[in-house]
Amino acid sequence: MIVVFENNVICPDSKVQDYLLAHHADLEEMPDEDYELCLVRLHKEENVHNAVRMDLTLWKEISRELYWAEGEMECNYSIIRFSRKAAPLQMSVVLSTCNQPAWLEKVLWGYEAQDTKSFELIVADDGSRKETYDMLQRVTPQLTFRVKHVWHEDKGFRKCDILNKGIQAAQTDYLLFSDGDCIPRKDFVSTHLRLRRKGRFLSGGYHKLSMDLSKDLTKDDILSGRCFDLQWMRGKGMPASFKNNKLTATGFKRWLLNTFTPTKASWNGHNASGWLNDILAVNGFDERMQYGGQDREFGERLENYGIHGMQIRYSTVCLHLDHARGYKTKESIQKNRDIRKHTRGAKVKWASLGIVKGELRGKTVEANSYYDRYTREEEKLVSYKEKGGFYRHIYSLPCRWRRAKYHDKVVRAYQQGFDAPVLLNDSEVIVSLTTFPPRISQLHLVLKSILWQTYIPANIIVWLSEQEFPGRLNDLPEELRKLTANGVKFKFVPENFRSHKKYYYVFREYPDHKVITVDDDLIYPRNTIERLLSLSYQYP
Repeated sequence: MIVVFENNVICPDSKVQDYLLAHHADLEEMPDEDYELCLVRLHKEENVHNAVRMDLTLWKEISRELYWAEGEMECNYSIIRFSRKAAPLQMSVVLSTCNQPAWLEKVLWGYEAQDTKSFELIVADDGSRKETYDMLQRVTPQLTFRVKHVWHEDKGFRKCDILNKGIQAAQTDYLLFSDGDCIPRKDFVSTHLRLRRKGRFLSGGYHKLSMDLSKDLTKDDILSGRCFDLQWMRGKGMPASFKNNKLTATGFKRWLLNTFTPTKASWNGHNASGWLNDILAVNGFDERMQYGGQDREFGERLENYGIHGMQIRYSTVCLHLDHARGYKTKESIQKNRDIRKHTRGAKVKWASLGIVKGELRGKTVEANSYYDRYTREEEKLVSYKEKGGFYRHIYSLPCRWRRAKYHDKVVRAYQQGFDAPVLLNDSEVIVSLTTFPPRISQLHLVLKSILWQTYIPANIIVWLSEQEFPGRLNDLPEELRKLTANGVKFKFVPENFRSHKKYYYVFREYPDHKVITVDDDLIYPRNTIERLLSLSYQYP
């Protein structure tokens, strides 16, 4: 068991440890530390300089349970269990809520009625009072899917902050976002899963109900699906409207309405989904934003990154329960409009105040964007080759042109020489490679792609033969010598084992480390190390 504060700083208070062990006997069980982790998060901030932080990279959150403060415990806390192994689930549903327990309960019954249960549900709670906690304690045992209650203190409207925490709590690679006042139709989750595409996010809509109708809906109405039957709803007082087509459209009519609707496929917080890698690539939601357009701004950064919206507002249906918006102010609306204007005008991709705080990783977001687009064109080419015939020879031509264009943009981006991070990671992961004189001039591009990984290694070692580089560092280009300041090591050896140098020497000198070997003529995707390590835990 590891105890940390809200900001992942490790808590040294032994009294807290004693309290937790006294009230949670299962915390005494020691998990397999290589594959399992039990974390207790205290929901309060501790601004301690030079404090030890818990690194949760590569860990997937399996379960979370919130406990309300009582007795000697001064703050709420969550018991979170992590694993290094991949989950069998297909989707994480992130629901935002704040002090609307009655509406949230109705929404939970909507997810209980789904025609697939291959999802987890994350309640992203922006500081609700104990009524929401009590409702979840009562309802959750009746549900057939896993619920995680992600909570933080009430410090005003901080929806973007809690959504980012919800993203970090997800254990799957595809996320669906909605609100705690939107009841989903039974095919809501399965339709998002069926329509998901690489390089796209899905943009759905909602059907807004009156306050009276919102209050009248019962648990049985939701579980039976009656609340999505237009004739039944008309009998309850729903007025005639073109928007009622969202409840009835099927087949060709649904395709027609999705295709020719004048509404742009924007990111809608009540009904939108996307890939976790794309969400992390733009650093999640901008935590500077208050109420009004914060979801749209996130979608605009995805568009700038090259992830385009796909309209499905007539394919996925949710009923929006009515409520007041006391947090809406002219100041917040204007502030958000200014941020959105800058996002669109400057083609901003990375949120400076998002999941990762600071600008360091954001410097390579443009190169990452081009690399992702290059990869998608490569995937299309593979599929066209498999189809053969007309697809192989005609459809592949524009793909080849776009692939070459993005390839050149990736190379130019790495040649610009932006500052790379210094290797301070204590992961015990070593990246080992070798090269020879004809390729030495381009090696700095490879090394930069390793330095800018989502999971930074402890060491990058380049093994060079003294026969080929008798002058040692003096024989290396300026771009390579500069990278020694970032922690890249160049080791010169007497024998020339050609390509075998990259594993022969590293296994001799570092027998107890995790070793990843790479080639000297490839620019690697930013998640190469993270994926290799994750797969090594999945298949040890």
